[in-house]
Amino acid sequence: MDNALFRDLPRCSPGHPKPRVMIPPNDLPFLRLLSRSVEPLAVVDAQTLLILAATPALGHMFGQPPQALTGLAFSSLLAPHEQTGVTALLLAFTADGVLPPRRSYLFVRADNMPLPSDIRGLRFTLPSGRPVALMTLRPVQELLGSVSFYQQVLEELPLALTVQDAEGRYVYINPYALADPELRGRAIGLTVREVMAAEGRAESTALEREAQFRLAAQTRTRVEWQEQSTRPRGDIPRLTHRVAVPIFEEDGGPLSLMLCFARDITLTAWQAEQIQLLDSLIQATEDPMAILDVRPGPTYQQVIHANLVLRQLDDAPPDAHTRPFHSDPLAWVSGPRDRQAIRAALEQLRHHTTATRMEEVHLPDLDIWFEVSFTPVYLTPDQLTHWAVVLRDVTRRKRERAFLQEFMAATLLALRDAPLRVVVSQMLRGMEQILPSWTAVLILPEGEALQVYGDRLPAPLRDWLENRSADQLRDLWAQRDPQRLGRALTLQDPFGPHQQDAGAQTRTSVELALYDPQQTLLGVLALLHPSQTVLPTEATETLGASAGHIALVIERHHQRQQLQQLAYHDSLTGLLNRDGFSRDVSLALTGAARTGAPLALGVLDLNRFKTVNDSLGHAAGDRLLQAFARRLQAVGEKLSLHLLTRLGGDEFAFVLGDPNQMDEVDTTLSQMLAEPFALDGRSVHIGLALGWSVYPYMAADLDTLLQQADSAMYVAKRTGRPFGVYAPTTRPCISGFELESALQTAIQDGQLSLVYQPQVSVTERRIVGAEALLRWCHPQIGNIAPSEFIPLAESLGLMDRLGNWVIERACRDAARWTDPELTVSINVSVLQLQHPHFLAALEDAALRHGLGPQRLVIELTETVMISDVAGLHSTLEQLRSWGARIAVDDFGTGYSTLLSLRQFQADELKIDRSFIQDLGQPGKPGRDSRAIVEVTLTLAATFGLGVVAEGVETEQQAALLREMGCPVMQGWLIAPGLTQDEFLRRFGSAQPDSVQLQ
Repeated sequence: MDNALFRDLPRCSPGHPKPRVMIPPNDLPFLRLLSRSVEPLAVVDAQTLLILAATPALGHMFGQPPQALTGLAFSSLLAPHEQTGVTALLLAFTADGVLPPRRSYLFVRADNMPLPSDIRGLRFTLPSGRPVALMTLRPVQELLGSVSFYQQVLEELPLALTVQDAEGRYVYINPYALADPELRGRAIGLTVREVMAAEGRAESTALEREAQFRLAAQTRTRVEWQEQSTRPRGDIPRLTHRVAVPIFEEDGGPLSLMLCFARDITLTAWQAEQIQLLDSLIQATEDPMAILDVRPGPTYQQVIHANLVLRQLDDAPPDAHTRPFHSDPLAWVSGPRDRQAIRAALEQLRHHTTATRMEEVHLPDLDIWFEVSFTPVYLTPDQLTHWAVVLRDVTRRKRERAFLQEFMAATLLALRDAPLRVVVSQMLRGMEQILPSWTAVLILPEGEALQVYGDRLPAPLRDWLENRSADQLRDLWAQRDPQRLGRALTLQDPFGPHQQDAGAQTRTSVELALYDPQQTLLGVLALLHPSQTVLPTEATETLGASAGHIALVIERHHQRQQLQQLAYHDSLTGLLNRDGFSRDVSLALTGAARTGAPLALGVLDLNRFKTVNDSLGHAAGDRLLQAFARRLQAVGEKLSLHLLTRLGGDEFAFVLGDPNQMDEVDTTLSQMLAEPFALDGRSVHIGLALGWSVYPYMAADLDTLLQQADSAMYVAKRTGRPFGVYAPTTRPCISGFELESALQTAIQDGQLSLVYQPQVSVTERRIVGAEALLRWCHPQIGNIAPSEFIPLAESLGLMDRLGNWVIERACRDAARWTDPELTVSINVSVLQLQHPHFLAALEDAALRHGLGPQRLVIELTETVMISDVAGLHSTLEQLRSWGARIAVDDFGTGYSTLLSLRQFQADELKIDRSFIQDLGQPGKPGRDSRAIVEVTLTLAATFGLGVVAEGVETEQQAALLREMGCPVMQGWLIAPGLTQDEFLRRFGSAQPDSVQLQ
């Protein structure tokens, strides 16, 4: 109730004006006598029922002096609902002297406290003849304790409490129900309906309370209900929880009082609704959530609330209908490593109390990753009491990230040309990151056998698979996937009758065939599981996502194998080529350095091969090389010769793992060549010269080993022996003084000679000239390369004499060539050009032998052309004015080509053999060489220069030069350096339409 209740309700009270009482004088002594009584009594006029006199005891009962009671109507001392009844009772009593059986009535003190009392009466007449009733009040002793309880406890009770009599009239209202004491007093004696009507509230609420009142009285039990009400002034709806408790006079007796309790639950209901919504939200979330108590005490770091998702993490069986609630966070998991991870995360919270904390927690025993957020909860701004913990399962994300990382690492390995097993194993590990309970395996047909990849594959199953053939795999998948759709197949007991032979460790598999763009089976990618299980979606997704990448890696591996075959193998014999030999021997030397094992390197050259090639033709020579390679491979398999290589022409090389077997290899090769080769119906005998060098005793690097073995081979060839081992005496050193003497006598003794390498047009294969190449064969030393003796000759001042000899001999020989248009190219050093008599000597030689200057081509390197710009410019201009042509040799290997072309007005460019050698080769070297040749041809065309390609050895190189528009070429494809007699035999008698290639 509020303070507005009963504000306008009239009530007769001791504070209201009293009627005036006229007392005859002769009655006063008697009334004074009665008022001195110690009993609580009142003298009441029988006709007016006004109090004529009251004792102090009565005044004390009602909380006011007795004089204040005099003149009041006796009924005004009663509760309003009692007044009418008691008035009738008094009138009847004064008339006939009889009181009804009920004598207890509810009086009300001045402070509105109820005062249940019994009434006793006595009739008599005053001296004046006025009839009166002497009314005595006796407070009901049994209720005194209740009155004290009301006064002392109920007044302070923070709960609305009202008491109603059997007729539903209020007999008590505590301050919590109605704060205003005056209003509480007015309400006493009224019914619920009267109170609500006076307040202007809806009648329906009063009717509902009366109905609940009757229900409680009839059922003799407490009744509870909720009441929603709105105040007249438009407050928000209020929800009240009400309880009616009936109290009866005795067991089975009539209703005495009805206690009504009321509690405003508007806020409580709203809070309950919010809590319910929040709990529903927590329960509905897919992430495990919990509230962790961090208040000091026995509940420290205990879980006080958790949603069902969190409960599913416990150790209950997966099909359990109920999940226990564990307050101890460590009770949610059983694995010791998982407990340690949770303990470590909780320990971090001891030192972190300010803001939300995020961290990733791995439970290794369950193999689950959680992203955990800890949010502090404060009941007061400075009192942290709880942590709200949200766990987000990021296991799939972590596994997917690990999968991608493994695949990225594998891709980098593949781009770096790592072995296929290394790349594939990393990719399979990535698949197993997504599916830890599955085993990833890749099966590839390699030749006639199967290659099986998979680190976790059980050994019995691996052995069984590797004993299958590639044809069996192809036949199996021709049946499973006849249209080559490449779809995943799920199989139970995939090995069928061979299940036991395969180890019986795979009950479920999902397999996918991998095809290349030509629909050729590359291999089979599979996921294996040890039990019969329902295939998870992740398995097919992972298999599909991985298959394309793995197929590309396999295709790239095959392409790399093909490229390596082309790049590192000789196309004619199938043996390694020089590049492949360099690569693999370098690796072998690295391994030997690590283990300390020696190696022997052998280089051999075929004797009489040139004769066979010249007499029977190049096709026969190629077949001879192929047949020799096959025999060499047979010897290699027998004696463990490794890295069999064709270095070029008729020169071969190999590595022997045990140098002690060199003699055995020598003997076996001699026996091999004792049997002739059959070529075009002829028996052809050839010999060989083999030189050896031994690592690490003779040299520690490949280049030196090759030089030593090559030197030993040439010594063996010069001395007529088939075999030789490098020794320091193999190639005696010669001092500058000895070389000077040797050179001075070399010309006189015929040790120097010129050979001529033909130059032909690329398109017509018609000879257009030749390059003069200087050779020196010392009778004791043997052949000495120009790269060795010319630098020494320059340093010793012998180049003038040596150069004049070359010019003299070249002019003499060229003058004897039948074709008067053939040019002869002569290499000239810078020292010759700087000699003051160079031009005179050149013109004199040409004049004496009748050789026109237009047939002379002076070849200069780029280094020569920039060594003395001022001094050479005049000499070169005189040469051109005389009629000779100037060629830039080894074009592209210097560093100021454009400068030389602009300043010296060259007539011809000679492309260095290093660029021609790589033409047509796969990979970057081949592409770079082609680009350089094309740029050179474009540059020459721009300047109007001729071009000669040096070092052409294969038809493929010739075809590419023809395609790019190169006009002239020279090299072993045409012919090696020919003596004058050989040159005249081939080209001197008549001009052939085309040159027969070497």
